[in-house]
Amino acid sequence: MGRPSKSRSAERSSKPGAANPYRAYGGKALLTLNRKPLFAELAVRAMLKREGWNGVWVDSYGRKYRVGMPHTDEPITLPPNEEKLLKRIREKAGRNGGCFDVFAWRGKKHRFIELKRSGKDRIRETQKRWLAAALHCGIRMRDLLIVEWNITNKSG
Repeated sequence: MGRPSKSRSAERSSKPGAANPYRAYGGKALLTLNRKPLFAELAVRAMLKREGWNGVWVDSYGRKYRVGMPHTDEPITLPPNEEKLLKRIREKAGRNGGCFDVFAWRGKKHRFIELKRSGKDRIRETQKRWLAAALHCGIRMRDLLIVEWNITNKSG
């Protein structure tokens, strides 16, 4: 499996005055997976897809479900069973916020993955409530993952 790396194109185009469609999206870091610029959530989704999982980035900034970059791909709707599961969890949590970043499914199995950039992000109270609600709704602890990630420079 390919490992995400920092996108050089993001570095070049993030200079003042340069047009950069990625920069306007909440200041998210841009990674490269297989020479394709992606946000971390979409890189994880792509890796899961290679393992046979369907899934989406639960884009809380844009309040959408995404399978591609916001400036190139339209949001999607979830399959009915997955939409019902998320609705049950949100109702139990008592709010919409807190859902993990990536929601994946394969057959009747479901996974939720929360991404946290090392030193820049932390688990919020809404996510703790959402996690408790997911467990109450039958999601197993082993299917709730927290991935800590960071950008490192490759040395030759």
